[in-house]
Amino acid sequence: FNVSGVLSASSTVGIINTGTGNSFYVEDAAGDTTPFVIDAAGQIFFGVAATSSLHATWSNIVMGKTGNLISENGSGGFPGMSIADNTFISAATGDYKYLTSAAASRITQTGGVITFSRAASGSAGGAATFSESMRIDSSGQVGIGTTTPEGKLDITGGNFVLTDADVAHGVTDYLPGTAFGKLSSFSGTAGGLEVIGASDTDSEGMRITAILGSTDPTDTKPSLALVGAKKGTSNIAAVLGSLETVMVFRNYTTDLMTILGSGNVGIGTTTPGRLLAVHGDALVSGTLNVANIIATGTITGTVGGASFASTTLTGSTTVVELMVSGTGLTDMGSSTPKINTLYKENIVKGWVNFSAVSSIPTIADAFNVSSLTDNGVGDITVNWQNSFANANYSSFCWTGGGGHICRESNQTISITRVEVYDSTVTTLVDAGFNTVMAIGDQ
Repeated sequence: FNVSGVLSASSTVGIINTGTGNSFYVEDAAGDTTPFVIDAAGQIFFGVAATSSLHATWSNIVMGKTGNLISENGSGGFPGMSIADNTFISAATGDYKYLTSAAASRITQTGGVITFSRAASGSAGGAATFSESMRIDSSGQVGIGTTTPEGKLDITGGNFVLTDADVAHGVTDYLPGTAFGKLSSFSGTAGGLEVIGASDTDSEGMRITAILGSTDPTDTKPSLALVGAKKGTSNIAAVLGSLETVMVFRNYTTDLMTILGSGNVGIGTTTPGRLLAVHGDALVSGTLNVANIIATGTITGTVGGASFASTTLTGSTTVVELMVSGTGLTDMGSSTPKINTLYKENIVKGWVNFSAVSSIPTIADAFNVSSLTDNGVGDITVNWQNSFANANYSSFCWTGGGGHICRESNQTISITRVEVYDSTVTTLVDAGFNTVMAIGDQ
């Protein structure tokens, strides 16, 4: 052992090891521990005896039983610097081995990349096989389960979970018992993102809040937009087809509402054929404004406090008229007439208001009347646009002024013929105001 020193401007002091043992060590008075050692190869040991098992290619600072700082000081092997626990690089084999019989881990820095690795529990002196758990690449991107992160945080083959020790929901088929949120792949092979929120009381399981950053946003700017699309022919998305599904609302596994690519919304159906298709009962407590109604079932409700719960419509209706097809109106009340109750038999099926003073009868207003035929003075035929089911319908006429009298002279399923007389009922006259009405089946 040789200690030499040269007092100069640089104040250099050197310790030269001229043998084969440790270059420097500190030992307690009893000589039973070795707090600090620098061996002949430059390896440093704190709180542990020096060992020749360390590979000379790497510089080591060994701390206690398992701590180890490893830095490459030559070529070959594992590059960079590692902070290791319970592992070292063997001088005999050049690979990692366990210091003690336990699990091992290491953090390695090389070329601007930081990796975090672990090895399962093994035997002291046995080979340690490390698996990378996480890395931070040279651009600062973090990868968990991947060596090539595609974003600031890339989790491959696992879930992102948010936990709270106060949470204990019990629905562990979906997420850990203390987790209140999870992001995961919907399919292990096909991908898709599943977002799950959970609470352990009657608190909301998940809430999505979107706040626009303006006190006066554009009227058409949505606070929250949910966008559905499909894969396009190139690298962009494409619009879903009219029969393809954009969105579904479910009660667990039961579909409640479906929105198709056409914009059709189905409640109680997954194949809505209209902009709004409701399969089941619907209640509108306010005003329902519609242009047209096509009714093939039962319409129930009240008008002016009077119920028409047994009313059945078959055909089409609009807000201004009732268009009857097939069997027409049926079951509109019982067989016994009631006040303010509508029956198909008592609906006026045709009427006309006309003047016969001129040479050609002039219609002032009419319904279900195609034309009038002038058969002579005071003799008029009303031609119905839609014929009656038979000739047994009821019709009547009325004429105003001069004490004139009107009566029906003939009727078929398609016409009603009327005659207008003077007050003596002997002479036909042309009157300026005449009305004809008819009620019956069509």
